[in-house]
Amino acid sequence: MWSNIKHRSALDLKLRTVVIPLFGLLLIASAFVPIGAYHGLGDIDVSGILWNFILPTGWFGIIAGICLLFYDRIRLNNNRLADVIFLISLLLMMLFLLQDVDYHLSLWHGVKTTNFDVDSFILANVSVILSLLGTCVGLLLITNHKK
Repeated sequence: MWSNIKHRSALDLKLRTVVIPLFGLLLIASAFVPIGAYHGLGDIDVSGILWNFILPTGWFGIIAGICLLFYDRIRLNNNRLADVIFLISLLLMMLFLLQDVDYHLSLWHGVKTTNFDVDSFILANVSVILSLLGTCVGLLLITNHKK
């Protein structure tokens, strides 16, 4: 019986030391993913790439990823860490649903109009994929810790 408890806590520790920093690195890396191409409706020759760090999901991903990389220095205990990952994932999904791409592009370029035509790549769903992955990781850690 004691060996089973020791084995489970060792597995739990390995899971936390691998999965949590990996998820933090994925959140940071998601900010540097090109998620679309845009061009101004008035000027066809102006073209560019829409990076995730231009949008709030990218900023949130960088901040949340840094917090998860240094979770032991922030002193998040095991009970709170799974809840934090679950909350980060839900907030990332809410930010994705609430963000207005044209508005943030106009802020990025310093123009007051929002006449950008945005063609999204398949990678535009990187925030949704990460939030679903984080929800799964959070629930896995919650159920693993409650056993």
